[in-house]
Amino acid sequence: NQIIKEPEDFHQQYEILQKTNDELRSESETNLETIKESYINTINELNQELLIIKDELEKQTNTLNQQQLIGKFHSLYY
Repeated sequence: NQIIKEPEDFHQQYEILQKTNDELRSESETNLETIKESYINTINELNQELLIIKDELEKQTNTLNQQQLIGKFHSLYY
C-alpha cells in the first residue's frame, strides 16, 4: 500500500508544481508586457518633449537670424 501511495503523492506534487510554474510564467509574461507598455509610454512622452524643444529652438534660431539680417541691413544703410 505504501508503494502505491508514494507514486501517487509524487504525481500529485508534480501536478501542483506544474500548475504553480504555469501560473508564475503567465504572471511573468503579464509583468513584462506591463513594463514594455510603460517604457513605450515614457519614450513617447520624451519624444513629445523633444519635439517641443526642437520647435522652440527653431523659432529662436529664426528670430536670431532675422535680428542678424536686420543688423546687417542697418549697418549697410545707416
